[in-house]
Amino acid sequence: MIRIRFNDEQDRIRGNYLLATKSIVRRLRGQLFEVAEHDLKLLEENQLHYTAVSIPNQTCADNEVRNPLTIEL
Repeated sequence: MIRIRFNDEQDRIRGNYLLATKSIVRRLRGQLFEVAEHDLKLLEENQLHYTAVSIPNQTCADNEVRNPLTIEL
């Protein structure tokens, strides 16, 4: 997965619609989008301009095993 930010408002609107209808996309805070690498070709074919955004260093929390809360009935 790659995080991107569209360069202008029109590209963001068109890109959001295109990705939502033709692909799987996650929209994050700050007008960031997380897309699969092969979906970048779709954006380029439709002449939508974007900038790749680096993913900040992830903490060990992503590797921790999470135990769901359990309730005994």
